[in-house]
Amino acid sequence: MCSHVPTCPPATSRAHSTAHVVVAHPEQGWSLLCNGVVLFDDDGELLPDGRAVAPARVRLPAGTEGTAMTALRCLVVDNQPATLDQLARMLRAQPSVARVSTAAESTGALRMLHHIDVDVAFIEARMPGIDGVELAWLTARGRHASASTR
Repeated sequence: MCSHVPTCPPATSRAHSTAHVVVAHPEQGWSLLCNGVVLFDDDGELLPDGRAVAPARVRLPAGTEGTAMTALRCLVVDNQPATLDQLARMLRAQPSVARVSTAAESTGALRMLHHIDVDVAFIEARMPGIDGVELAWLTARGRHASASTR
């Protein structure tokens, strides 16, 4: 039972990966979330009911095998469920996209960004609480701070 305020999304929610991390073992490549979901560094998941979610497999366009093309890891942040789902679905259909993570609000996105790397983020500018512009600023500031401490 989640004791966070607001409560974390349940494992059955589309946004289940935005729940708080209870235990993280980066050296082993996994994190346990408050809702019982286990996230793996390869983007696979293990749900509390025992179902496994296989990691996304990169589908490179024909003729690009052996090139320097990199599969993108994307983040979509939008408080409008229809827009969030539609953009995530469009991105997942692209052969150059390896992973699409979603968050319905900025605080969930910030929690998620502590545990995953993204190459590109699609962020709604106007959201309640932390808006998209502030989220982008906080994300860039956090990335700069962590890069300077390496």
